[in-house]
Amino acid sequence: MNLLLIADLHSEEITLKKLQKHLSTNSYDAILLAGDLVSNGPVSYAKEFIEICKGYDVFFVRGNNDPQEVADLFINNIDGKCIKFQSYTFCGVGGSTYTHANTINEKSEQQLLDELNNLKINSKTILVTHNPPFGYFDEVAPDIRKGSSSVLKIIEQKQPLINVSGHIHSGYGHQKLGKTNIISTIASIMNGAMKITINDQTNDVQSTEITL
Repeated sequence: MNLLLIADLHSEEITLKKLQKHLSTNSYDAILLAGDLVSNGPVSYAKEFIEICKGYDVFFVRGNNDPQEVADLFINNIDGKCIKFQSYTFCGVGGSTYTHANTINEKSEQQLLDELNNLKINSKTILVTHNPPFGYFDEVAPDIRKGSSSVLKIIEQKQPLINVSGHIHSGYGHQKLGKTNIISTIASIMNGAMKITINDQTNDVQSTEITL
């Protein structure tokens, strides 16, 4: 299975044009949109994104800047739920921990933990969160991290096959924690994306940084 991970487009029109060009010459089984498609709107931008991705299954969670009206447009809105797709289950929890910007979809660690605990996560789960787990691709300044301890706790306890995230615009990479592949993408507004390849026989996971 080949997946495209994107996040943090923040209503930037040039990013949509670059994504459209990329999809015209590359093919994926599905697209993972790990939040912040927009910056509190407009809804028209989300509609344009959906049109560009027509023909793809797009699995979406809200970022801390995405209004509910945007989430309602997505057939595969997995924010707070799970959807089976091919051999895997895609589960998601959106929003972020509290920020200095007081954005529209911020949550306490306890709220994130409660929502994550409501999901049926196992070794065949691809967990989509906006917030990365604490300690993984979450450094915003020297010794200052903005990852979620709740996301980290769920990964440690339930060991999903993959956790993907965005949110920290310059934080990206691929590390393993136990059996879980933790993958975060650089912000798509900064031309970032990740290609994720899963071997369906061995569950081996590979990722490649992509420039849109």
